[in-house]
Amino acid sequence: MNYFKKSFASALLALLVTLTATAQVGIGTISPTASAKLEISSTTQGFLPPRMTTAERDAIASPATGLTIFNTTTNGLEIRTSSAWVKLVVPTDNVANVTGTVAVANGGTGLTTPGTNGQVLTSSGSGTVAWITPSTSILYQKTHGDITLSTTVGAMVTLNLDAGSYLVTYTGMAFASQATGPDYIASRIAAANPGNLGGSDAIMINSTVNDGRAYVVLQQGITLASAGSVSVWANTIYGSAGKILTSARLTAVKVGSIITQ
Repeated sequence: MNYFKKSFASALLALLVTLTATAQVGIGTISPTASAKLEISSTTQGFLPPRMTTAERDAIASPATGLTIFNTTTNGLEIRTSSAWVKLVVPTDNVANVTGTVAVANGGTGLTTPGTNGQVLTSSGSGTVAWITPSTSILYQKTHGDITLSTTVGAMVTLNLDAGSYLVTYTGMAFASQATGPDYIASRIAAANPGNLGGSDAIMINSTVNDGRAYVVLQQGITLASAGSVSVWANTIYGSAGKILTSARLTAVKVGSIITQ
């Protein structure tokens, strides 16, 4: 009997020495992986972590970072971070199976709901995302015939537009009906009267060259916060008479947005 006790004590001591020396534990294996402190090996059974409700989990005093439980309230495996419990979510290729919000930084949309058919996900550039329905391109256009200019700015042609962003283009021909030599007209696309226009908006018309004709081509991106109008404004410079705009077309194409660089 004493011999048995001594043998058992010797075996237990040898086991403890072995565990202490290797600093590893193997369950179901005598050769745990070198990088593992604990290895459980089985082809017929699994690892069962402690199971508890959310209330029981929250009653754990000073839970260590990395502590792992199975939460029976949320029906999921949870790991303690330095400040909170985090539920492990199984990836899925079906967005409808994922609840809650997945951050953009984690590959999600940052939204709790998917977009509807035809919508696209847009970003503000500062981290805010939203589902939008792309606007259909709409072309607005209007033409005008002969309009005699004066030294006071006036609206040559006007388009009434809905709220939105537009690429506005004006093409026309200016000519001098009188032989006055070199002269100038100024024109601009704007949503409001810009006041009399000067040299930065001017082109030259010379009644002695090219039959006194000059072509006017203007283009401007404009955003209207609410429904309004866009016009081509023009006036003569230096007070010369007989300057005419004609054969002109003003168009506006509705676009998604305008980015000025």
